[in-house]
Amino acid sequence: MPVLIGPPRLVILDELVELTGWHRDYARAVLRDALKLKLVRARPPRPPIYGVLIIEALTTCWVVAITPELATIADTGSSVMLSLRGQKSGAPLSSFERLF
Repeated sequence: MPVLIGPPRLVILDELVELTGWHRDYARAVLRDALKLKLVRARPPRPPIYGVLIIEALTTCWVVAITPELATIADTGSSVMLSLRGQKSGAPLSSFERLF
């Protein structure tokens, strides 16, 4: 296997610097370290931020918000809810009330 000496190596370095915008010294270091094997350890999983009940409630909200058929059913249900509460149909609903 022929060893690249002189201009071909400079051409590779110049092209890498031109493509990435890296400084020449950094590009040299990256090329030098490219073939070194690095040990990678698996990280432990992060603890969940939200509890199971909150995730289930959010999943329900997302399904209703994303699915057009369910959004139509939710709009119909809100008019029924308004009539049960005795509110006028022109009164604005909160985003939470629109889900039911």
